[in-house]
Amino acid sequence: MEARAHLEKKLYSRRNRDTQGQQRTRYVSGIKAIQTKLKIGEKEYGRILFETTGKTPTTEMDTDELHRAFDRFRHLQGLAEAENPQ
Repeated sequence: MEARAHLEKKLYSRRNRDTQGQQRTRYVSGIKAIQTKLKIGEKEYGRILFETTGKTPTTEMDTDELHRAFDRFRHLQGLAEAENPQ
């Protein structure tokens, strides 16, 4: 039973029992959606990712780095919405 619990812990992330692959996909999709919404160009996008994680492509990031990048983009989205309330 300990082995099964260990494997389940490794397979599933904390949130909603998504696999780590599903969690990665959710973070990358969220980052790209915010990039599109805020009309952030590729150079600026890469700069933000590098400043946040030290890596540019999301494919090289682990789940924690993707989470930090996602939080950074959500922060930028919040700033943009505060400046331009609808």
